[in-house]
Parts: sequence; structure tokens; C-alpha cells
Amino acid sequence: MVNRLLWFAVGGLMSLATLASPIPSAAAPRTIYPSSVEQLDPIVGSQVTESSKGEAEDGEAIVNQAREVLLRQLKKLSAASTTAPVADLLLPPGPAPTSGGPRFASSTVLNSFSGLDFDAGGSILRPDTNVAKSGTRVLEAVNSTLRLFNVSGGTLATMSTAAFVGSATSMTDPRVFYDGNSANPRLFLVVLESANVGTKSSGIWLAVSRSPNPSDLQPASWCRYRINGVYNAPDAAFADFPTLGVGADAVVLAANHYRFANGEFGAAVVRAINKTVIENNAGSCPSLTSFTFQASPTFGDTDAQTLQAVQHYTSPSSFPGTTNPVYLISTQALTVQKPGSGVWRVWRVRNVASGTPVLNVLDVTSFFYQTPLDASQPNGPLLRTLDSRVHQAGGVGNSIWAVQSTLCTWYDGSNGDCVRVMRFDVNQVSGQLTASVSYQLLFGGGPGVYYWMPSVAVSSVQKVGTAFQYSSGTSYLSSAWTALDASTNQFPGVTTILAGTCTTQAQTGDYTGATTNDDLVSFWLAGEASAPNGGGICEWKTQIVQINP
Repeated sequence: MVNRLLWFAVGGLMSLATLASPIPSAAAPRTIYPSSVEQLDPIVGSQVTESSKGEAEDGEAIVNQAREVLLRQLKKLSAASTTAPVADLLLPPGPAPTSGGPRFASSTVLNSFSGLDFDAGGSILRPDTNVAKSGTRVLEAVNSTLRLFNVSGGTLATMSTAAFVGSATSMTDPRVFYDGNSANPRLFLVVLESANVGTKSSGIWLAVSRSPNPSDLQPASWCRYRINGVYNAPDAAFADFPTLGVGADAVVLAANHYRFANGEFGAAVVRAINKTVIENNAGSCPSLTSFTFQASPTFGDTDAQTLQAVQHYTSPSSFPGTTNPVYLISTQALTVQKPGSGVWRVWRVRNVASGTPVLNVLDVTSFFYQTPLDASQPNGPLLRTLDSRVHQAGGVGNSIWAVQSTLCTWYDGSNGDCVRVMRFDVNQVSGQLTASVSYQLLFGGGPGVYYWMPSVAVSSVQKVGTAFQYSSGTSYLSSAWTALDASTNQFPGVTTILAGTCTTQAQTGDYTGATTNDDLVSFWLAGEASAPNGGGICEWKTQIVQINP
């Protein structure tokens, strides 16, 4: 393995890690029916006055307190682990194209421009940047701010997410996506209203553009909806960390829900909406029906968490009894008693447009994962890397590409943080959901270099692009990208999106951004890096790049 890793580092090429025999599904799928139905009316009128920037996000605070104890225990176990998988590929970060030329000739940087930063992004602690691209618009979202660009990086509009949806409460955890696989292509945003423990209030906001290329962020150009984020079964629980997926005729939102009382996990909840209704909004904003599913059979069961809804760029197949499915991918939640796992879950929502939706889930036993270590930076605290959840998933046809960060082992025996890229192939046999893993690659920057928070986009011919954060004892918080060309079996190198320039606080964004261009050929990627704000204090800024793999 030492020679193999060193050869990859020098040669810069690898054989595609397609499995000789795809790993099949391991157990019969489980069927889940909606637990409730919610009617959603569009929000009418202009924005309301924002709440103050200093408003306490008490719901998120109690979740972080409860989760941090477990994360600290799991990261301690990871530091001493002797069971982490050996990295398949050493890909050290290379210079950004603006400073050192393209890292490798097989991919071309088509666009690169500055995104939001700490000052323009609402002076929030971390960005959670992600990006969507329509025909002539680029939409970036960070926790408290949206910015609409043209394709050259010119700013068309900037607005806080609270003002955009029309809420007096601060916002967090945004997700954006452009659905080009539609008769009415639209931009989507889902964002969380900060939960209020005192009033037991929680909201999930959904916004949809009324044209493929909106000219602004004003209410007349968008339809906005507030979904009740409180889930009662049996204890009141608020929503956190939403994900957004779109299929042929369905929009799927998933979120973790935590108890107001103590911040402990309650359930993962999936909501499904008829896409053909919500996108038929050029004349007026329609009312919607949202179907709600509880993913775990028992409230308080921590085994099913953070279901990553798949962003389908082309439609997966329908089957007898299964019309226009949308998929979700998740890992098992890790515990001190179970600090590592090889179980992956494939979820399928079907028959949404008919009004009789069903959720299925299937366990697939595959590649092992553990909680990543927190990452080093020069002269500062360790950077928070979160856990081994699936961070994003994109689909073309019946193939789903998913990414995570996980503990890995290097040729010198040291543990570190790597990015894993996987391909799931879904099917239906004898009326039952099936899934297999046909590709896996675990790559990193080498001993002492940490890769985490990956995102993923996939082209029509199964080329894959991923962005992620990285740092080391000599590199400040930075972001980078790499691309897999499935036709040439090459994953040649890593290019920096934006290099950090200063030592920052421990909290970084919970994800980076990746999306496929509307032509399904190139990718748009967004990442963050540490940078001084206008007052000279080290905070963050983002960069957006378009690459042609």
C-alpha cells in the first residue's frame, strides 16, 4: 500500500475504483407511510422587518451542547482507532488557477469570482455556503444572506434570508438548487427559521422562483412557504439541518428533529411535495400539500439521522407500482458503543404526484466509516469537522453519487480525514427496492492534511466534481476541488478554490457547495476560506468557480 500511495502521488493518475462485483443490498426494504399531511398556502406581501443580528438561536444552541459531548467522545475514539480504512489515493492540494495555473489539464476553469464574505454575509460566525446555477443566474446562499449573480459574477441582488422569506426570525442552514429537469425549470431555496425553545416555535421555509432566471430577490419573483418545523411524536421537536432533493415530479425535504426540552434527537422527518404543482407558478403562487414521514420506527431512535435528499439532474426509472421516485442516502448515526459502521441506507419516496406517496428504506452493507478528527491550522484552535454524515448526493438516471468525510489511515500509520466518493445504483426487482455500490474512492491530502465537508455534482455522462474544505499545521482554512472523469478513469489532482490567509475560530461552515450547470456538462463549486473582515479580524469569505471536467 505504501508503494501504491506514493505512485499515485507522483504519477497523479489512478484506475477508476469501480468494483469488480458491485456490493448488493443486504436486507429487505422497509415501507413507511405518511404520518401526517400539511396544507401550505403561499406567503403574501412584502418582507417584514428583520430581527436583530444578535438574536439568540437557542434551539441550535441546545442541540450543539447535546451533540458536542458525543462528538468529543467519538473524535477521541477516532484518534486512537486502529480500524480506519487506508486511503486509496494521495491527492495533496495544489495552487489555485489564478496563482499557479490549472492543477491538471483534463479540467478547465471557466469562471472564478468572489462570493459573499463575513461583512456582506450578515456578520455570521460561519457561512454554510452553497450554490445553484440556472441558465443565466448563479444563486449563492450562506446562513443569513442570499446573493444573485449573473454568470460572470456581477451582483444582481443581495438580501438577508430573513427579509427574503418575510420572517422576523433569523435564518440558518440554507440549501439551494436549480431544477432544470422540468417543463417549468425553477430555482429552489430551503432554509431554517431559528427555533425558539421558549415559545416552542420552529419553521422550515421553502421558496421557488417564478421563472427560470429571476431578475431579483423581490417577493413578486418568488413563491414562499412556511412549513411547520415542530414535530410532535410524542415530544415536541424542532427541525435542524434540512436537505433538499428534486425528482421528476416531487420535491423532497428532510430534516433532523430535536426535543425542545433538552436538545436530544427525536426523529428524522421527510416531507414530500408535488413538484408539478409548485413549479406551475408563473401566473400565481399555488397552495401545496406536504406529506410527512417519520424515518425511524420509534421516536428517539438515533439510528436514522441526516437523510441527504438526492438532487436528481435526470429522472430515475419508474417501475410497476413505483412512479417517479426520489431517493435519499444516509449513514448510520455513530455512538460510543458503535464508533464505526459500514451500513449505508438508501431511501426512496415514490408516487408523490398521485397523492399516495410511500417511503421505502434499504440497508446496504458497504465501506466502513468513522468520525473524522478535528483539523489543525497554524497557531490556532482545531477546526470543527462535524461527523461522517452524507454531505450531498446527486443523481443521473439510476446512479446516485454521494460524498462524506471520514477517518482514514495513511502509509505512515497516522490517522487523518479523507473524502469518500461513492456511487449507488438503484433498481427494483420483484416489486422491491434494490441498491448496490459500484464505485468507491477514499482520498486525502496526506499525513497532517485534513479534508472535510465535501459536496458533489454529476454530469450527464457520470463525470463527478467535488468541493471540500482543507487545512493543516501549515495551511489556513481553505477550500479545494477535484473532478473524476469516468470515461478516462482518472482522478488526477486537487486544485485550490480559495486559500485561507489567517488563523480563524474553530467553527467553520457545515458544508461546501456543488451543482451541475444547466447543460449537464460543467460544474459550479463554492467554498470558504479564512480571511480578514473589514475590521481586520480573521473571519471568512467564499469563492465560486465553474469547471469543465
